[in-house]
Amino acid sequence: GGAGWNRKDHWLDVSDPCEAGREWFGLYKEDGRTPCQDFVGAIVFSDNNLSGSLPSVFDGFTHLEQFSISKSKSLITTMPDSIFIPSLLKLSLTEITLVGTIPSAMGNSKLLQVLQLYTEKNVVISPSLHGTFPDSIGELQNLKTLAIDGSYLDPVFNPSLWELQSLETLVFAYCFNFSLPKPTFPTGLCNLSSLSTLLMNGLRMEGTIPVCLGSLRHLEFLSLSNNFLTSTLPPELGLLSKLTYLLLFGNSLEGGIPSELVTLTNLVEFSVGGNSLNGTLPPELSKLPYLRQMGFSTNGMVGSIPSEYGALTSLATLTLGDNSLSGTIPEEVCFMRRLSLFTADRNQLEGTIPACFGQEWDLSYVDLSINRLTGSLPDMSGVLAIKD
Repeated sequence: GGAGWNRKDHWLDVSDPCEAGREWFGLYKEDGRTPCQDFVGAIVFSDNNLSGSLPSVFDGFTHLEQFSISKSKSLITTMPDSIFIPSLLKLSLTEITLVGTIPSAMGNSKLLQVLQLYTEKNVVISPSLHGTFPDSIGELQNLKTLAIDGSYLDPVFNPSLWELQSLETLVFAYCFNFSLPKPTFPTGLCNLSSLSTLLMNGLRMEGTIPVCLGSLRHLEFLSLSNNFLTSTLPPELGLLSKLTYLLLFGNSLEGGIPSELVTLTNLVEFSVGGNSLNGTLPPELSKLPYLRQMGFSTNGMVGSIPSEYGALTSLATLTLGDNSLSGTIPEEVCFMRRLSLFTADRNQLEGTIPACFGQEWDLSYVDLSINRLTGSLPDMSGVLAIKD
């Protein structure tokens, strides 16, 4: 064990790393929890202050199914070819500093089900994880989770990714290289019919949201935030009946909110703030019974706040700031007893603030600044933060 490790129980004290009662810390059976017996099935280190780099040879671990290291930012390493052994089911390298490229030897781990690579862009360490996925990723037909966060990878270009028919979770977050052109939205991912989670945030993606996303009927979580996507919201998103999260904030989307989204009756969060959307707030969204967060801030929405939103009794967050909304704040907002955050600043709202804002409920933050509101301010002493 390294000198700076937080824990290194029995490391190098005994020659057999799986000796009963004296197992080396971090070596386990396949479940990643039970101490190893006879052979090492899992190597797991979390927040153990590892440093240096990964060893270049893993050939001796013929039964290894899981290799996981997290929260060791002093570990600066490439991914050695030999880490992709045939028995591997899970490879998770998170919150460490990865450099170099992803080796084509990844195709050797044909049983791999989970691949997670979370790293921080490091301007001092060069080159940080970069390049693209090798073609051999198409050989990982058992892969169910692919999650990449914070690198200089350009993962969206390799068509081999769209051959992974078992993939259920696909996460690409803040992977981009400013020296390369902005990628366009890859329509090939619509071939991944088993997807339940799709998160592609901060990739600098251009283009439109393809209508073919409506064919991913198992999708429960969809986030395409902080990109450069344009055009309108495709009505076909209303076909995603299992969807619980629809997060599209921080793009350049235009047009109105399709009425077809009212069919997303399992939706918990709907956020389209920071776009160029216009039109009115759809009153039909009041028919979404599980909605807890809804955000339209920083768009060009017009018209009034629908009184029908009072039916959203599960809503905890409603953000409407920085639009062109007019009319009054409807009294029906008082029915949203679970509302804890409400913003409608920088609009053209008139009239008075409903008296219920001063009553006992869950409201903890209100921003109604820069409007045309009149009358007296209700007693809002129970609200933790107020902007008026």
